[in-house]
Amino acid sequence: MCSPPAIITVVIFLFSAGVFVLNLVCRSDSVKSEIMQILQETFSSIAAYKLIEEVNEVLFCWKQKLGKNSIKKKIRSSTEELVNKASKKRNVFGDDRIDVTQFMNSLKLT
Repeated sequence: MCSPPAIITVVIFLFSAGVFVLNLVCRSDSVKSEIMQILQETFSSIAAYKLIEEVNEVLFCWKQKLGKNSIKKKIRSSTEELVNKASKKRNVFGDDRIDVTQFMNSLKLT
């Protein structure tokens, strides 16, 4: 399958250690399957997080081959940093909080 020009552009400009994050919103299983195939042919490592009760799936894609532990470490440290920064900027209570452990356990690594 041929990669679309947009994906090729992303790969060209993405640093070797960089991550491409895609918020995939797709109701068609066949289209989603096509997109996943293109991403798997293009990127060496992919992690996916399916949002509960949503159509969205957030995909983290790396050009370099990473082990599952390395992927989890990278995502965990970035997530914790973002949560900490967001919490400092505004008061975060109740339903606004993010459960990083639940997020990490829900990651699907390919």
